[in-house]
Amino acid sequence: MLDTTRTLGSPTRPRNSARAPGAAETVLIAAFSAYLALLTWAIVWKLRLPHMGDTFSPVKWVPFAPTTVFGPSAPYEVAANFLAFVPLGLLLGALRPRRALWVRVLLIAAISVTYETLQFVFAVGAADVTDVLVNTAGGAVGLALLACARTHSKFGSRAVLQRASGFALLVTLVGSAFAVVSLAQ
Repeated sequence: MLDTTRTLGSPTRPRNSARAPGAAETVLIAAFSAYLALLTWAIVWKLRLPHMGDTFSPVKWVPFAPTTVFGPSAPYEVAANFLAFVPLGLLLGALRPRRALWVRVLLIAAISVTYETLQFVFAVGAADVTDVLVNTAGGAVGLALLACARTHSKFGSRAVLQRASGFALLVTLVGSAFAVVSLAQ
């Protein structure tokens, strides 16, 4: 009987079997890992040596608005949070292009909630709902930029992103090394 579920010349590998990542995907994974490490260091420890705080700050539950403890969200902090999460969307979109959009956006939101929770648990910053909303929006814009690159790039967005990730990984590692050396002195 003729198998109509496969096209001619398609691989016979089972759908869910594991495969070894290629060199280009390895660069993306390394860039993603370095980015998350640097993002964690920036958000949780504010680019200082890891430490625990003395007292917990209350959680800011009302986005953007001032509270009795916190002032309104500073525009430069909102912009920095937004821009810091755009690469997360780009890298996540490149690494998991077949995942549904809502799954990737939900993962970005979960990563943001994790960072805010870590700030609260380690008592090193203020956990803020504004940050979760803005971080998620930045990651979603990264996903959208990648989708635009996929449709408008003659080279293919994955190839461009792999090269950019390799360069960004190198810059991140060198910058992090300089930061660690300056903290140690």
